[in-house]
Amino acid sequence: NLGVGIEPSAWSKVWGRSIDIGTQGAIVSRKTDTSNLGFWLTNNAYYNAGWKRKNDGKASRIEFSNTNTIDLQVCDTDDQAGDTITWSSALHVDSAGNTKAFGKLGVGGDPGTPRLLVTDTNDARVIIHETGATPYTATLELSSQGTAGSAAYGAEVQYTSDAERLTIQNYGRSVSAASAAGSIAFRTKLNNTTPTDV
Repeated sequence: NLGVGIEPSAWSKVWGRSIDIGTQGAIVSRKTDTSNLGFWLTNNAYYNAGWKRKNDGKASRIEFSNTNTIDLQVCDTDDQAGDTITWSSALHVDSAGNTKAFGKLGVGGDPGTPRLLVTDTNDARVIIHETGATPYTATLELSSQGTAGSAAYGAEVQYTSDAERLTIQNYGRSVSAASAAGSIAFRTKLNNTTPTDV
């Protein structure tokens, strides 16, 4: 193990090889356990019989795994140097590029209470754009129970290109072609009954 500008932390030499950079940072490559090989960029963390803090305070790490995934993990508690780190997932990117955020997301500002906030002084828009085979269908779903996309309670706003129709319903799993092209249909579904126009 190598220290740049500092004596390196007591990394486990069997577990991997590391370069400590200054008082907080490190680059480490895992060399054992072929099911969990990886490469890490760490802040205030080192591994020796578990992850530990270099100094007092919070810690974070980015892991690039041998399965082509990327994970950002954080430890938000202000514990002391040498204390064990319990990681919490903040962001995960899988090998297909699918991204999962575990916290709140703010675009253009601090999200505060909402899970998602989009803010801008001129153009605070969210666009749902379907680019597959025709007919194009773009859907915004709000669900409160069960698995997303199959909940029994919620609401759905859907645009369908073949009928040039916007349908708002609460909650119907399928949208009928009851409304004419260019119109807006308001539908309701109470107690899991058949959706009806209102």
